[in-house]
Amino acid sequence: MTAVELPLLQRQAYVDGKWVDADSGETFPVVDPATGDVIAEVPRTGAAETRRALAAAERALRPKTGLAFCDASPTSCSSTRTTSRGSW
Repeated sequence: MTAVELPLLQRQAYVDGKWVDADSGETFPVVDPATGDVIAEVPRTGAAETRRALAAAERALRPKTGLAFCDASPTSCSSTRTTSRGSW
């Protein structure tokens, strides 16, 4: 049970257009630092869920812009894109 029961409080992760639990089924508490009360239990997502979320974001972006995501920074992109601000 949580300290706050709000109808809009989500207890799942939003991945690829769906609310999902962690693949492992694990959760962790979200704690109000002022009171120490547990506000909610949320999914303890990991690398697999993160990869799916990034792949979904890339699919959503690519048709509109033709841009690709980079690993860590614009300089690590496998292909250089030109924008009005220069190459990245």
